Amino acid sequence: MISSNLHSIQHIDSVTNREGDKCDTQVIAPIPRQACGPRLMCDKLEKKCYCVDKNGKRIFGTEIASEVNMTRLERYCNCSREYEEFPKTVPNGDFLRCLPNGDYDRLQCTEEWCYCMESENPDVIEVAKFNTSLKGLSCYDEKIHKDFDATFRSNCWNERNSLKQIIKKHEDQQIAVIGIDLPECDLDGSYAPVQCRQESCFCVDKEGNPFEGYKVPRHSKEGEEMDCRCVRDKFFIRQQKEKNQNMKDFDIYKCAPNGNYKPPEFI
Repeated sequence: MISSNLHSIQHIDSVTNREGDKCDTQVIAPIPRQACGPRLMCDKLEKKCYCVDKNGKRIFGTEIASEVNMTRLERYCNCSREYEEFPKTVPNGDFLRCLPNGDYDRLQCTEEWCYCMESENPDVIEVAKFNTSLKGLSCYDEKIHKDFDATFRSNCWNERNSLKQIIKKHEDQQIAVIGIDLPECDLDGSYAPVQCRQESCFCVDKEGNPFEGYKVPRHSKEGEEMDCRCVRDKFFIRQQKEKNQNMKDFDIYKCAPNGNYKPPEFI
């Protein structure tokens, strides 16, 4: 585990400065590659890393740089990267669940069973009946899994699935359903940053709560390009700052009305 203080990151940066050793970056100073892994793009000012695909495009998965686990670098972003390669015909929520950092959640569930993808004992396959207690499984983590309901589904998934069932029930009765927008869920089961209702799109946190002031017309250019990454990142860093006073908020970064980062020339 990397030390959480800034000095350790600066020390690694001073030791490793050969060309090609650093992570890809946008407009901010880089953290060395071995401090964040080949699948992660990092920035030193925010001390935050996020997953990128094989072309360097940002995808699902975020981690605080000081909390990157050096022993699991080869696993970071595996889940989100493989999802990007998966056929897009797979329904939302039917892919294996990822952790917020883009790794696979060790605890996975089917319609009938829950199981550990990685067992502490490789000679034992750990499974449990779907809606029985899962706390006996070695892969159950109270910090990660406490917010899932008894069916081990997230609030976003449950809301989405309930609406889909309502739509199907009406369609089976030959009743047309219009004007219902399903919530978009991220790979960890949380609400995706961008949600749309009727004629508007807006930014939300992982629990689905809207961020005030980040709402645009759905069919506008701002709505089509909306990713809400700026407002989500600011909220993420602010949460970390409350836990760790060494973290610095990135107030120099300004968000556009659609929650995206403003271009550097406007910062």
